[in-house]
Amino acid sequence: MLKNVYIFRNGQSSHNLAGRLQGQSNDSVLTDQGINQAFSAAKFLKDKNIEVIISSPQRRAKQTGCIVAKQLNTPIQYDSRLAEANLGIADGEKINNMSKKHKQILQDWQNHKPNTRFQNGESPDELQQRILSALKDYADTQYNNIAVSSHNFSIIEALHGMKASKKEIANGEILHVQYDGNNWKYVESLN
Repeated sequence: MLKNVYIFRNGQSSHNLAGRLQGQSNDSVLTDQGINQAFSAAKFLKDKNIEVIISSPQRRAKQTGCIVAKQLNTPIQYDSRLAEANLGIADGEKINNMSKKHKQILQDWQNHKPNTRFQNGESPDELQQRILSALKDYADTQYNNIAVSSHNFSIIEALHGMKASKKEIANGEILHVQYDGNNWKYVESLN
């Protein structure tokens, strides 16, 4: 049976606004604009018959997922495999103040260069395996229409694993993907 999965990025966070690289740090919260983006995501998902929302436990994704769940009157669960990339020592750095070395690692990471990682961080391949494992586990359940609250790098790597490519996921953006029991297919961006 074909499963529909709607993956949405957390709304704008305080780290986004401050121009900070955010990975698994949990001190970033939704801004007023981020809260509005979460409400907007809920409106786009209103007619999709969402049966469950699965969220990263990180505060910004959790806040976004909770707003969507409340608006859709849908249960929410949390899975740490949906957390953002572990960016190691670069987590929380101001992007425009990063050292030249870190800027090159970030560029290589974004270009999916094998074995690229910040010190104490994970590679794009490791992130991709983690995210796709979680998505497959939920697609293999009884649910047919699932929404997922996650993060920029995590969603990008999931798409790479589905043979789709996107350089950036906007805050609050929703991507529709499908799973047929064997293969993933990127369908469209809803907003």
